[in-house]
Amino acid sequence: VYSGSTVTWKFEQGFNNPIPFGKEYTVSVTTKVNSCSEKIINQAHVELYGHAVDEIRAQAVVTCGASTPDAPTVTTPVTYCQGDAAVALKATGTSLKWYSVSVGGSGASTAPIPSTVDAVTTKYYVSQTVAGVESARAMIEVVVNAKPSVPAVANDGPFCVGEALTLSVPAMASATYAWTGPNSFTSTDQNPTVSASATLAMAGDYSLVVTSAKNCASNPGKTTVVVNKIPDAPIVITRIKYCQGETETQLSATGSGLLC
Repeated sequence: VYSGSTVTWKFEQGFNNPIPFGKEYTVSVTTKVNSCSEKIINQAHVELYGHAVDEIRAQAVVTCGASTPDAPTVTTPVTYCQGDAAVALKATGTSLKWYSVSVGGSGASTAPIPSTVDAVTTKYYVSQTVAGVESARAMIEVVVNAKPSVPAVANDGPFCVGEALTLSVPAMASATYAWTGPNSFTSTDQNPTVSASATLAMAGDYSLVVTSAKNCASNPGKTTVVVNKIPDAPIVITRIKYCQGETETQLSATGSGLLC
């Protein structure tokens, strides 16, 4: 109902268009109520041969309380990665009430803190109360994205100085890779080559963090690289001399893992 609104009922008039006795005429008006205890008065005059001989009146009285306030202002969705530290949900409004269901239920004045233990999507609802009238509920969707598992990183060592040193990890769809290691080593390759010619300084722990397409990072995976120096040549005695016809003896050398 709005102030000053007028509804007019118009009937066809004339000698050949009589109004049947007992006929009901209905006019429906749908509008937003912005004032209370007002009346809509619909009035019709029936004329016979140009003379008003009857009057029909109908009225509706609207009685209501305060207008229903708008739902609170919210930001949705709210996204987390599994295991993240969550904070209490937020909304802008007066005397907020928080619910776990869209209708019914019991509201709480304290904003909930979402759980990020499981990778699930949860809906929360919030209303505001103004002048004793509670609004409709706004919905906040909290999305907890899965955290990638710790990557199973590996290397093909132990390596000798001068050999190619490479690292590896199984592929993850749409993932990005962040390797770190000794001597400020970094790489974004899935299976990087640290060096085509390993040095002793390249030995140590290499770590990898994998980030999913949902921008959730894994805990680091680690692999330890061993680089061995090339040993010195064995100690030998040379030249060994024989006279023709003498009995030879087995050659000897001082060292480890000797190969002929």
